[in-house]
Amino acid sequence: MNEVEVVTLENGEDYYIINSIIHNDINYILLSNLSNSKDICIRKIINESNKEYLSRLNDDELNMILNLFVKENKDITGNN
Repeated sequence: MNEVEVVTLENGEDYYIINSIIHNDINYILLSNLSNSKDICIRKIINESNKEYLSRLNDDELNMILNLFVKENKDITGNN
């Protein structure tokens, strides 16, 4: 069985990391709430001064990255 990574977001809720994608040298992660699988979100991982944190995306960035996740996973989304 694969180990699943969990992160706690600013709302205090825990989320599974269910997928990740690197675009323009930035790592984006797709998250699903542990207690509500319909609650999903995308964050980018920021590395500054040897510290790592998660950041929200603006609307344009979110749309672009969401489309990349869909294209990368089209075999499971049914979008051919």
